[in-house]
Amino acid sequence: QKRAIPEDKITELLNRYRALSVDWLDLGVDFVYFGPLESQFTDVDLSQDRGLELVYENPSVKIYSVKSE
Repeated sequence: QKRAIPEDKITELLNRYRALSVDWLDLGVDFVYFGPLESQFTDVDLSQDRGLELVYENPSVKIYSVKSE
């Protein structure tokens, strides 16, 4: 039998998720790719992320370099 997740639990989890911050350097990556697939799932604006620098852009793709401190 399926049980519904209580609304307050959903709200709590969403708030916790939104509060997370990504430290790109901890991920061990040099570049972040944001293309058509990623834009279907989120409208995040990576240009506002101080840890990233836009290095390539076309109408459907943006590639960011991870800034080293």
